Amino acid sequence: MVKFEISAHINRPVAGIQQRARFLGRNVDPTFEVIEHEPNKRFVQKTDKPFSFTISNTFEADGGGTKVVVVMEGEPGGFFKVGEPILARIVKKQMMAQLDTAKELLEAQVPAET
Repeated sequence: MVKFEISAHINRPVAGIQQRARFLGRNVDPTFEVIEHEPNKRFVQKTDKPFSFTISNTFEADGGGTKVVVVMEGEPGGFFKVGEPILARIVKKQMMAQLDTAKELLEAQVPAET
């Protein structure tokens, strides 16, 4: 599970969004920096763990809901470079599972655990 919080009032880069995740069977604790933020539309974050990459999140009105577009870009090195094709499929599968969980929680209007 990946947990993070971002204030809706960010209008400058923020350092230090700490995440805890399991990635390819390993625990990783990356710290993300928000490098772009347009409230209710888009935010972009970057990290160097487990390798350097950025995640761009765009939110668009879609009928009665919201469409979320996530683009991950990076250059895996070392161990991750060898398995790059497999890595891309695994990351996509994990991201889809996280987005599906977020969608279920939002639609059920379940309060977040603190």
